[in-house]
Amino acid sequence: MPDRLKILPWGTSDTRYGKITVGPITLAALPANQAAAKFDHVAIDYQHNSVPGTKFYVGEPVRLAARMATPEVIEGEGLFLSAIDWLADVETLKSYPDLSACVKTDKAGNVTFLHSCAAARQGEVDGITLPLAADPFNNVINTDEDSMDFKNLLIAILGLTATATDAEIEAAAKKFGEAESDETRSSANEGSDAKTLAAAIETALKPLSAEISTLKNADVARERQMIITLAAHEGKVIPASALPDKDGKGGLDNTALKALCAELPVTVPVDRRTPLSGPLHTLSASPLGAGGDEKIRQSMGISKERWDKKD
Repeated sequence: MPDRLKILPWGTSDTRYGKITVGPITLAALPANQAAAKFDHVAIDYQHNSVPGTKFYVGEPVRLAARMATPEVIEGEGLFLSAIDWLADVETLKSYPDLSACVKTDKAGNVTFLHSCAAARQGEVDGITLPLAADPFNNVINTDEDSMDFKNLLIAILGLTATATDAEIEAAAKKFGEAESDETRSSANEGSDAKTLAAAIETALKPLSAEISTLKNADVARERQMIITLAAHEGKVIPASALPDKDGKGGLDNTALKALCAELPVTVPVDRRTPLSGPLHTLSASPLGAGGDEKIRQSMGISKERWDKKD
């Protein structure tokens, strides 16, 4: 049993009931209509016996050839049924050699909905729209070109009440158009407005820029003084040419000055590098306090004569 069947070709087909078309409108509308009507799956019946109002419909339960199949529109190819769940066997279907799609079309003949497909004895060439005594598709989305209510659409866009007159709609539309023109002009002036805004920002930021520059210069001077102080502590003499003059001009930048100081030899004696202020710490006093040396000698088993010799 086939798992997939082509039931209508892509393009326009001639039938006894007029022309029907499977095309771009079908591709867009049919899947949405199937979902809206809860017809994600459709049946394959016998002679349209599942369609109310047709000659062979006698009510439920309905005898089916396949309990469900999935409608599928393929651009450039046509309308198909796939994933078919067959109930009939091959021998039964031999009595119904043709297929007849039960579809709904818009006024232009575009196929927009599939109710079911019939295993038929005599189907239309390339498929057929079955005329129905009762129309079960009243709630299906309509794709007719003249179905759009443009007045209500304008009322919704313009924010008017449902009772708005034609004159009120016209006046609101003119006002809407004028507002759009103002917005367009505003967009055209956007370039000049942006330049004005940029100039205003630059003026406002000048004092802040000067303050930042001052802080940056102070940081540079502080870093230079730290380099000089560290060099003096290490006993190194920095050449005068590497330092700025009294006006702060000349000399090496901090990176170069730091590199120079790392390479300078120690030229100041160690005793000159000892600070003359602040507490001086010595290790001459025993950490054990008074009599501590004697306690250490005794605990180590050293004679007093040897201890006094410090050998």
